Amino acid sequence: MKSPRHYASILIAVLFALFAATPARAATWSDFHGIGNPSDDWLINGSAARHNVIANVQSNYLWFATSAKSSGAARLTQVAFWTDMSRPVLDVYIPTNSYTLTNTSASPTNVFSVSTTNGIVGNDLLLLRNVASDSYQLVVVSNAAAIPLVCYTSVTNGYSSGDILYKLARVQQVNPAWWNPGDNFGTNSVNLTKTNYYVMPPNFTIAGKLGYPLVVGTFVTNHAATWMHVNGEYHVRPRR
Repeated sequence: MKSPRHYASILIAVLFALFAATPARAATWSDFHGIGNPSDDWLINGSAARHNVIANVQSNYLWFATSAKSSGAARLTQVAFWTDMSRPVLDVYIPTNSYTLTNTSASPTNVFSVSTTNGIVGNDLLLLRNVASDSYQLVVVSNAAAIPLVCYTSVTNGYSSGDILYKLARVQQVNPAWWNPGDNFGTNSVNLTKTNYYVMPPNFTIAGKLGYPLVVGTFVTNHAATWMHVNGEYHVRPRR
């Protein structure tokens, strides 16, 4: 009969082989925010990125994208944010179309070569997915359905042939609960004056679809004084 030490050594060898087989990747700005999931982790935990000021389009925006690579569907259990908007809502977006990049663009990096732009119009929200690093960036279309596709701002992660653009559609607006620390029973509570710190209602979840990113976001007017933090998990549905 083989000893427990024998089986333990086999387990260690298997785990070492699994970790050794995982290729290293360069860090991207998405790593700082917790956007993307190259190692197929089951946890969602990170801060929102920001979309900067662009005149007359969706700007001054805090957003967070879950991964399309995960083996489970995204389920957000908590979104907390600080905004200077007086009556904020939490926007929820899902992809309705996807477009594969056919080649890289030399310059500028806000120009995307795709085989078709069917369904895309000016000011649409698109989510760029870098497939190799599983990183994401929000962009806004500046031209109409023309090829090549042009967006207002340049991407920072770069892109290559085979990367994906998702067209986003807002499917929900969540009225968040609010919390006023230090004055839960005082003047603000009586008069229902909202503070700047917001969370999702208790026991409220936002669910995505397996194999697709899920995007949440909210408007702000001053990026320096605002933030958003997202928690959840990639839920693997049991087989029947």
